[in-house]
Amino acid sequence: MKKRMGSLVASTAALTVLSLISAGGGFSSAGASPSTPGPDGLVAQATSTGTAVLLGTSTLAVGATEFGGGALGTTPSSSGLPASIPAGDGPRTPDAGTDASGAAKAPASLSTSQGRGHPSGVPYSTVAGNPVVGASSGLTSTPGLNAFDQGITHPQGGGLPGVDVEPSDQGLCASSTNKIEINNTVIYVYSGSSTTPETLAPLESLFNTPEIFGADGPSDPSLSIQGDPRCFYDNATGRWYASQLWLDEKDGTPQGWAGTYLAVSQTSDPIGTWNVYFIPDLSNQSGTSTCNNLPASSANSNPCFGDQPLLGVDGNSVQISTNEYSIFGNAPAGLDNYYFLSKSAVDSGAASVPVWWNALGSDVSAPGGAWYSVDPAQSPDGNYLSANGGTSYALSSLDFTNAGDSRIAEWAFTNTSAVDSSGSIGIYEVTLSSNLYGLPPLAAQKSGPTPLGNFWNVLNGAKSKKPLPEGPIQTNDDRMTTAAFDSSTGALIGALNTGVNQAVGGKSSRPYTGVAYFVVTPTWSSTGLEASTLNTGYISPSGANAFFPAVSIAPNGNGVINYVLTGTGYYPSTAYSLVSANDTVSSTVHVAAAGAGPQDGFTEYEQPFDPRWGDYSGSQVVGNTVVFAGEMINQSCTNAQFQADFTCGNTRDLFINWGTSVNWITP
Repeated sequence: MKKRMGSLVASTAALTVLSLISAGGGFSSAGASPSTPGPDGLVAQATSTGTAVLLGTSTLAVGATEFGGGALGTTPSSSGLPASIPAGDGPRTPDAGTDASGAAKAPASLSTSQGRGHPSGVPYSTVAGNPVVGASSGLTSTPGLNAFDQGITHPQGGGLPGVDVEPSDQGLCASSTNKIEINNTVIYVYSGSSTTPETLAPLESLFNTPEIFGADGPSDPSLSIQGDPRCFYDNATGRWYASQLWLDEKDGTPQGWAGTYLAVSQTSDPIGTWNVYFIPDLSNQSGTSTCNNLPASSANSNPCFGDQPLLGVDGNSVQISTNEYSIFGNAPAGLDNYYFLSKSAVDSGAASVPVWWNALGSDVSAPGGAWYSVDPAQSPDGNYLSANGGTSYALSSLDFTNAGDSRIAEWAFTNTSAVDSSGSIGIYEVTLSSNLYGLPPLAAQKSGPTPLGNFWNVLNGAKSKKPLPEGPIQTNDDRMTTAAFDSSTGALIGALNTGVNQAVGGKSSRPYTGVAYFVVTPTWSSTGLEASTLNTGYISPSGANAFFPAVSIAPNGNGVINYVLTGTGYYPSTAYSLVSANDTVSSTVHVAAAGAGPQDGFTEYEQPFDPRWGDYSGSQVVGNTVVFAGEMINQSCTNAQFQADFTCGNTRDLFINWGTSVNWITP
């Protein structure tokens, strides 16, 4: 789910690095806190506040299944274009306050543009474009989940179109024997180096939840918004962890209004049994930020939910970071909540697990706003920090008003082993200066066939049957979208979307969306967490856009930053930049999987205009190999093909045509 939409630093090249050196001395080794860190930077503590409950178990069956567990086969593999949108079968976005009746919105009438352009008043850095080339040696790439997979696992009325959802938020995790790809409604499991999945299933089957949007029928008491899935394989314990948002606009299940689902595998085999936990929204339970669990009939009802849960794992805990929003009101709006659970307890299948929690967004003072999207920095392959009872890190941005900023926040969590005993978890924060970043423009895409756009007015019964033009790609905002810990250097690497001005012919510049990245080595002294050295730079493909980065660094210090690539010369594609020893980011953009057509999903044509794209990409380290995935468009078809078979050969569904790629490389 996406919420929070809401002086110029020049460089001679897109990857020019700004070094900001802090004063101080007598620091301990990189990344490790002293045995008794002092109070400098200590801003809060997480304490045992609530309880996660084991709801039961789930199993992913080998093969392909529809929602409800039945084998695929009853759903037609193709379908002719209907004369109008079938009643109750319209497309949906997983947003709070959505109309889940399936009724189509008013027909759209859009004008062609290069995107939102440069948001007024937001300063951008001027950069030189990076060269764009093909894949580097040793990359393996395969098509991943696509819109057809979503449709056939969620059929409506016994066939297609299925429950069509945009965006496709990307989750990815991997071990030496399996890879898992998940998005808002579907899960794929691959075995070994195979490029063919052995399991295709609705994501609801992993969490044992009702079908999204109450699509299960009149017997379903919920109207659920589910999504923003994440997953991670812990090499140290041999367990898989997966999380997703839960929001029920009817408050019709024992889980109440909102919370986060956490599924934990019982073994290292994902095609097996998982324990399913529910973490209740603790702002609702505690009454924080005016949130509560009161029924909708109460005059004071203000149920909230934790948007876009971010998943982290360290040696002791499973961590969830969410952005708190009111479901039906205006406040709160994007306040970070941070949860810690005992990893050993959920691994063992404990019936109830205490939750350590802090409402960072409301409890910790921030310079100019309220903290949001505090992104856990994932350590590679079980390389966790044990100092001071367990130490882990996170990063976040500080553009609280979408006006641009040149600061980021470095977070440290100490004594995470408290989740297995007692006491509190120390929360440290230091604000650092960085290169400029700001709200990005929408991203253009290469012109191509858009059959849904051509038939949108026809399907909606509009008076005008005029085809609608191709639209731009959504780039959201400049929150921190990824963070990783480099165990070879002790550094943290984070990245986010930003607007940049790219020089054109040395005389003018044009706004694009690029990636800003940050490299910081946590610095501790006997007095606490201190300001650190920060290196920052940009990834800006020449004449194109890069956005929704994910970063993973292997134990040998090499890594990958992957992202979406699109522009007037590129259909939405998966691309990446290599990271070498000492966290040096290459100035070359590599295309891992080239797009085959433009986005032709329903959010490009609905009014009010709000195109949607997956809110993040995914990656994980396996040994010294980086596995990564991202949304792209890997299909295309003509108007005639779409009329005869709107799946275009099992590559899309009626209202959506998103796809993904899964890639791996040993950099």
